[in-house]
Amino acid sequence: MRNEMHLNSGIWPINEEMKVMEVVYENEVFITKRSIRK
Repeated sequence: MRNEMHLNSGIWPINEEMKVMEVVYENEVFITKRSIRK
């Protein structure tokens, strides 16, 4: 469903999704490093 919407609405939402994924990835790396330090 969401993929079809993204394809129909062009490249901009895909870039937004990539930014969101980058933020999520950075947060996961940060949490992982913090939990390794404990």
